[in-house]
Amino acid sequence: MRLSVLLACAGVLTLAGCGAPPETVGPDERESAETPPSIVLISIDTLRSDRLPAYGYDGVETPAIDALRADSILFERAYAQAPLTIPSHASILTGLLPAEHGVRDNIGYHFESGAVAYLPRLLAETGYDTGAAISAYVLRGDLGFADGFDFYQDSIEQRPRVGVGGLQRAGGETLDSALPWLRQRSNDPFFFFLHLFEPHTPYDPPNPSLYASPYDGEVAEADRIVGELLDELRALDLYDRSVIVLLSDHGEGLGDHGEDEHGVLLYRESLQVPLLVKLPSGDRGGTSVATPVALVDVFPTLLDLTGISRPEGLAGVSLLRARDGETSSRTIYAETFFPRLHFGWSDLASLVDGRYHFIEGPDPELYDLEADPGETSNIVWQERSVTARLRKELSGYERTLQAPGAVDPEERRALEALGYVGSTAPEPDGPLPDPKSRLDTVADLKNGLRHYSAGELEQAVAAYRRAVAANPRSLDAWEYLGRSLSELGRPGEALEAFERALELADGRASHLAVASALTLLNGRRPAEAIELLRREIAKSPDALELRLLEARALVITGRVDEALASTEAAARSAPDNADAIYMRGAVHIGRRDLDAGERDLRRALELAPDHTAAISDLAALMQYRGETDEARRLLERVLELNPGDTLARSNLSRLEQQMSRADGGP
Repeated sequence: MRLSVLLACAGVLTLAGCGAPPETVGPDERESAETPPSIVLISIDTLRSDRLPAYGYDGVETPAIDALRADSILFERAYAQAPLTIPSHASILTGLLPAEHGVRDNIGYHFESGAVAYLPRLLAETGYDTGAAISAYVLRGDLGFADGFDFYQDSIEQRPRVGVGGLQRAGGETLDSALPWLRQRSNDPFFFFLHLFEPHTPYDPPNPSLYASPYDGEVAEADRIVGELLDELRALDLYDRSVIVLLSDHGEGLGDHGEDEHGVLLYRESLQVPLLVKLPSGDRGGTSVATPVALVDVFPTLLDLTGISRPEGLAGVSLLRARDGETSSRTIYAETFFPRLHFGWSDLASLVDGRYHFIEGPDPELYDLEADPGETSNIVWQERSVTARLRKELSGYERTLQAPGAVDPEERRALEALGYVGSTAPEPDGPLPDPKSRLDTVADLKNGLRHYSAGELEQAVAAYRRAVAANPRSLDAWEYLGRSLSELGRPGEALEAFERALELADGRASHLAVASALTLLNGRRPAEAIELLRREIAKSPDALELRLLEARALVITGRVDEALASTEAAARSAPDNADAIYMRGAVHIGRRDLDAGERDLRRALELAPDHTAAISDLAALMQYRGETDEARRLLERVLELNPGDTLARSNLSRLEQQMSRADGGP
C-alpha cells in the first residue's frame, strides 16, 4: 500500500473522497491508518443465513463462526444478486450487478475481469500480496478469476463419470493447499480468498450420523475448516490486525417453495445469506445491523478500508455506513436467467425494499417480509400501489441478456453433475412459462442424472421420459434419454431421442451428433453414421470430434484413404491436439505406412503422455517390429494408468511368454 494514499485518506475513512463518512470510523482504525489491514475473504458456497446459530438456528453447532461473530459486525439481512456461484462471486469482487460485469450464468460465460475494476487486481497494484484457494470447478482461474492473484490454487483431482475435474474438493484440502502461501506472509498486507464448497450438493458430510440433515452436517464441516483458518491466523499473529469477511454467494432451497437446490427461483431462502465483517482489533465486534445490505457492498467496503479510490457507478455502497436500526429507502436487486437459459422458461428479477420483496415474472409476487418472512402469502393484488412502485423501479434496471458462448461438451456435463442441468433450443415465439409452475421438470432431470451417474439406467430412462413429456424442448432430457437407452442396448429408441435433440439443437451441439453416430456404429450401421456426421460437419466444420469420429467410421468400412483425408483436416485445424494426431497415426498404420504412423503416435504422446490409446497402439507397433523391451514398457504403462485394461494385460502376458521363449525358457 502506498503511504501517500494512506496519508491522503487521513485515517482510512475520514475524508469523503476515501469512502464512508467520519462517524463510521472507530479509534482503532485511525490508530492503524499507516498499516493497511490484510484482508481475508471466506466464501462458504450455498449457505443460507437461517441455517446458522449466529442467525438464530439451533439445528447445528458452529463454534468457529460463533466466535468470529463475537468479533464481527453481523448483517442480519444480506442479499445475493444472483443465486448462482459465478455471477454472484463476480458481483462480490467487483461491486457490479450481473448486467454490468456480464456474467449471467455458470455455463457459457467468461468473466472479463480485465474490463472492470477487480478487487484482487486493485489490491495487487497497491502492494498487496494476493492469494486464493478454490474448492470447485465453477470458479477455476481460467474463467477470468485468477487475474490479479499472485497465487490461485484451483487444482481439483479428477474423478470418473461426473465430468471434468471431479467438480469439487473437500474444503480441508483446499485450505491445506494454501497454508504454505499464507505462512509466508509477514508484515506486508495480503488479500486471501478462501472458497469452500460445503454445503453445496451433493451433500456428503464426513460424519453423516452427527446431524439428521446432511446439509447441516456439511455446514458443520465448513465451520470446522473456518476454525482451522482462524486458528492459523491467530498463530501467525494476523487475526487481530486483519479484516475478515465471511459470507455466502447464495442460499439453498431445501424444498421451500418446491426448489431443492438453487438457481431457478428468487425467494428469500436462495438470496438471503450470512455476512460477517470483522474489523481490525475487533472494532464494533458483536454488533448487528438490521438494514438490508447487498453482496455488491463488500467491494466498496474493502476499498474504503484500504484507502483505494472507488470507481464510478458502483451498485454497492460501503457496509460501514449501515447502522443498527437505521432505515433506508434503498432497494436491492437480484436476478436469475437460469430458468431461461437452461429450460426455456422465463427469467426472473426481484427487488427487496426493506419490508417488501417483489418478484417479477409471468406470475408476479409480492411478500411482506415483516409479517411473512417465509414468503407464503402473495399480496401482489392486495398491495397494488407497492407492486406498481417496485415494478416501475425494476424496469429501470438493465436486464438485456448477453447470449452465452459455446460450451465444451465435457464442461457442460461436468457442471450438470453439480445440478446446473438443462439446455434448450432457441426460444419459441410467445410468452415463456413461469418457472415455479415447472419445477417437477427440474426434479426429473436431476433425478435422471443421479440415476444415470449411478448406472441405474432404467430409472434414468423413466425420469427423462417424464422430463421430455413435460418440457419437450429440453435438449438435456432428450440427450440423456438417448445415452441411457444406448447404454441399455436399445439403439433404435436411443436414435429417436438423439434425433429429436439434434432437431432442437439445429447444429449448435456437435456432441449430440457424436452420440448419435456412436449409437449407429455400435449398431453396425457405419454408412448411416458417416452420412449423419458429414451432414453435421457441414454445419460445424470446426468440430474436431465430428471429424475424428468420421475417420473412425471410414476405417470401419475400409475407406482408409478417405479416413486419412479426414484426419489430415483435423490435424490441420488442431495441430497440437493429441487426439487428432493420434487418429492420423492410427489411420497411417491402417494404410501400412508404419513410419508415418509411428511419428504421429510418438507426437501424440509428447502432447499427452498419458494418452492410453496412443500408448497401446505404439506398443503393438513396437512388438510387430521386434522392439519387445519397449513394447513391454509401454504395456506396463497402460496398466499403470488403467489396471482394469484386460486387453493390455493379456497382450503383456503373451509378450512376456514370447520374450521368455526367445531367451531359451520353456
